Amino acid sequence: MNGTLFFQANDGTTGEELWAHVPAPAQIVQVLVPANGHYVTGNVLTFQVVFNQPVFVTGTPHLRIIIGSTVRFVPYVSGHGTHQLVFSYVIQPGDSDTDGIAFQPYPPAGAGRSVIFRPSGTSVRDADGIDLTLAGVSFLMPNLSGITIN
Repeated sequence: MNGTLFFQANDGTTGEELWAHVPAPAQIVQVLVPANGHYVTGNVLTFQVVFNQPVFVTGTPHLRIIIGSTVRFVPYVSGHGTHQLVFSYVIQPGDSDTDGIAFQPYPPAGAGRSVIFRPSGTSVRDADGIDLTLAGVSFLMPNLSGITIN
């Protein structure tokens, strides 16, 4: 957004100042995870990814968690146009993890980090319509070891 700002100085004179909107990149500020506890088949694990500004989603991005030795996709379910995206996974028969689940690491994002995965045709954009970069969709992985399955 560009425009002209008119102002009056303290000495009574008037002037004109040009200003421009410089987009600040959207980034993740917090990842909220399910409460520690034991979950069973049919229970839903809900994860909330909070951004510093509203984001807009097309397609179905997802998180990835590891249950036992199996990588499971946690699909996006809601939050388009808000600061918070919600991802949910329904525990399936055969899912089992007695020492706690974990996020799947994504080494290109840095040590101890994961990302919101965006398959082809999927995007997460900021309010200016700019696709989020790797830095905008990566997060420090919260500890999920207190979440056990079946």
